Amino acid sequence: MRGLAMSGFRFEDPPVAIYRFDVTEVFIRRGTETGEVILSRKSRDWSGFRAAL
Repeated sequence: MRGLAMSGFRFEDPPVAIYRFDVTEVFIRRGTETGEVILSRKSRDWSGFRAAL
């Protein structure tokens, strides 16, 4: 993430440990009611998702 610039905000340092994920990719979305930015890990195993369909 070093040097990533978005909307005039610049990430100079890696995120603190509490905001780190043990995966290489995350989903980023904005909450519809609050407008908060929500990060969630991508699933490594999609079998539960497929079973729900």
